[in-house]
Amino acid sequence: MSSFIFSFRAVFLALGVIAATEGVCALALRPGIVERTKFNLIDRFHSAVIFGKLNDFADSAPDVVQVGDSSGFHGVEPDIVMRYLGGLKYVNLSCCAALGYRGYYGIADFMLRRNPGIKAVVLYVSLNNLPRADLIEGEHQLGAFIQNSLPTPFASLSPATVALRQRIVDAMEKKGQAKTDAVFTDDMRASARAHNGWWAEHDRRLSGDKRVAFWREACGPTGVKAWDDGPNYYAPDGQSYMLTELERFALLTEHRGAKLIVLFHPFSCRGVEGNFLDARRADLRTLVQRHPDVIALPEQMLEPWPTEKFVSGDHLRVGYDEENSRRVGILLAHALGTRPRLEAPVTSAMEKSAEPIGRTVVRITPNWPSEGVRVVADGEGVGVHRLIEAVGARVHHVEQGLTGLTPGKIVLLSFRARAIGARGIFVELRGGGRRAGGYCDLPGGTAQRDGDMLDVGIDAEPDGWFRCWVAMNVDQPGAVLRLSLLDEHLNTAYVGDGRSGVALGNVDVRDLANAASL
Repeated sequence: MSSFIFSFRAVFLALGVIAATEGVCALALRPGIVERTKFNLIDRFHSAVIFGKLNDFADSAPDVVQVGDSSGFHGVEPDIVMRYLGGLKYVNLSCCAALGYRGYYGIADFMLRRNPGIKAVVLYVSLNNLPRADLIEGEHQLGAFIQNSLPTPFASLSPATVALRQRIVDAMEKKGQAKTDAVFTDDMRASARAHNGWWAEHDRRLSGDKRVAFWREACGPTGVKAWDDGPNYYAPDGQSYMLTELERFALLTEHRGAKLIVLFHPFSCRGVEGNFLDARRADLRTLVQRHPDVIALPEQMLEPWPTEKFVSGDHLRVGYDEENSRRVGILLAHALGTRPRLEAPVTSAMEKSAEPIGRTVVRITPNWPSEGVRVVADGEGVGVHRLIEAVGARVHHVEQGLTGLTPGKIVLLSFRARAIGARGIFVELRGGGRRAGGYCDLPGGTAQRDGDMLDVGIDAEPDGWFRCWVAMNVDQPGAVLRLSLLDEHLNTAYVGDGRSGVALGNVDVRDLANAASL
């Protein structure tokens, strides 16, 4: 007998090593069920949005979970919604239209299986992303993967080394990401953990003719979108995708003893003409007749908001997510029969009075501390200087300390700028352990916020000039202002040619009580 066992000692030794390795990984990593599932199907950012949030909130015991597209990911803040829900916990698991309705369903199914106390599932979608042929399965068959992998018993039995592999792959993909993409991904993960799944939009802001052309394309010349029903909203058998997909959700929630609430995002055009909405409203009426516990809000589906509140067709500009979250909270309070906590009225930073309460002008001079850049006077006007990059691979920036800021207020910085070559400006404010940035893409005529920056913008002026502005909440009387040159890919570290740069006017610094006039 001993000789028989001895002959298999290599096999037993290998099994022992495998068991020990799995044990060490399990103890060291303590991976959740999501990390134990192989999911390297998409880029690091979307993987972090979908599976990162699932991993964080898989066993968080929420009362209400939200699934859907990115209009809800950026537009619904659970911290605000919960003020209206009488102590119920709300978690935002929305991601993106690329997930598809099967993906939304898979996430809802997964959460309902692991959290039997869930009282309601909120399917939050934009009218632009209602069920149609290309939005059912999702990209890379994500919907089928989530449904066939996460809710199954095999996910719990996956070895801990799968989670180790995921972390190694994530580290490698992070190295391969552009710096700005890596920063956005990390910022998103931090915000989602801190705010129950929510992350503010970081879309590029358009200016001038580009903005006019965008909204003309999205909403038509009158601002009212022409929209007729079409075959891509129906399956080959003639069944409406809207009805069949929402009915799958209704059956799921009924089986799990939860309520289904379908919430529609505000619409960025002034209205809709054509028979599209009539067809979708008919689908909803049929759904509610078959499943009386299903609630659709608003009942008319369409709630137009001014385009000024949007940065894209489906994403509310940062600040207006607060207004929308209060809207969602009120709608859900009525649907769930909850009573909001009594609080002082809360208004959005975008809705309050915004008279400037202090203004200074910071003059750029050749004496500013600099790295990889020369500051020279420009002959185009008083106070105009050129920032000319040095030759070689490096960063190219100037910086200066700001004082006299008012803690608890918003600092608004603006300046005129013109590109010399294909260059832009990255505006950065640091202070009190916080970092806020704003990309001023002069060649492209766009702007984008980064880090703790409240908002950014760019406005076209004559003769190739732009006015760039950034706004940030401040909690200390001082901060460091850094202005870095950007190459055509919006990188701050690049190979300079010794000739390109930007022309800059003086920096106008204002303290605002709030951000209504941004």
